[in-house]
Amino acid sequence: MRKKYSNKIWRNFYILLSATALLIGCNITRPSTRESKEILQFLIDMSGIPAEIISLRQLDSHIDIENQVKFLTIKFNVKIKYTEDYNPCHECSDQSSLQMKPFLLLIDSNAVKGEEREGEDKVTFEWTGKGWMGENGKIYY
Repeated sequence: MRKKYSNKIWRNFYILLSATALLIGCNITRPSTRESKEILQFLIDMSGIPAEIISLRQLDSHIDIENQVKFLTIKFNVKIKYTEDYNPCHECSDQSSLQMKPFLLLIDSNAVKGEEREGEDKVTFEWTGKGWMGENGKIYY
């Protein structure tokens, strides 16, 4: 009799453990505007563009699967403000930095401190099994 009782306890324990793991796994949320803003500001900073994001509004999002890997793309409208004068001809002697994003409206012409520009861009996240990895290498969950 004692053996049956012990087996039921273990069985119930495993069921409870499995349910908890399922709930925790399902609790990972999709990145949104806050995470997109963090990533875009990181990319702006890495590109050497003296600008800060003053508004960001999500327009659309969708998930694509390529080679069995999930990618979440968030499209948004962004407004930036230059924190100092900017001349891309002098700032971007290395052409590889131009391929790093952010959107072309930031890098295609000179800007003066305080100038504001608005445009559309997107941020992509890759599902890693631990969460969504942003273009800044950070995992969001």
